[in-house]
Amino acid sequence: MTVGVTDLALTQRGVGVDDFTVFYASSFPKLVGYLSPIVGGRAEAEDLAQDAFVRLVPRWERVHGYEDPEAWLRSVGFRLAVSRWRRLRVAARHLAQQPSSPTVAPPDDEALVVIELLGPLSLAHRRVLVLHHALGFSVEEIANELGIAPGTVKSRLSRARAAALAQGGLRD
Repeated sequence: MTVGVTDLALTQRGVGVDDFTVFYASSFPKLVGYLSPIVGGRAEAEDLAQDAFVRLVPRWERVHGYEDPEAWLRSVGFRLAVSRWRRLRVAARHLAQQPSSPTVAPPDDEALVVIELLGPLSLAHRRVLVLHHALGFSVEEIANELGIAPGTVKSRLSRARAAALAQGGLRD
């Protein structure tokens, strides 16, 4: 039996591999489900979720003691998504200035639906919509997770819904 890199990193820190393995197995699909509508596709969400777990390994001893370690993962995953989005925006601007841009593969059907619905919304609006409608968080839970006032959550939800309705993506 070979020891994986994650197992070795955790063992060197004196952290139980079994606890991490159980947490990973239960949290990875939820994190991908949270990130998919935010970034517009499952493959991108899986990459970001994996990156979030890579960042978790050296911090596992501390984070696993948190009241909600998955909140830490969602926060890191979202920040990674924002960073990636910013890098892609800069790259797209640069490519647009080039005489010939390479062809980009089109997104899959599921991603197209999500992109069409959430695409024009800000990341802050996407985030509250996903937390509320996809993950079933209450306004108070979202406020706690994001560190904002419940009124701000309600405002973002209202504005995001209005924008999606104006686009024809949501129905009353």
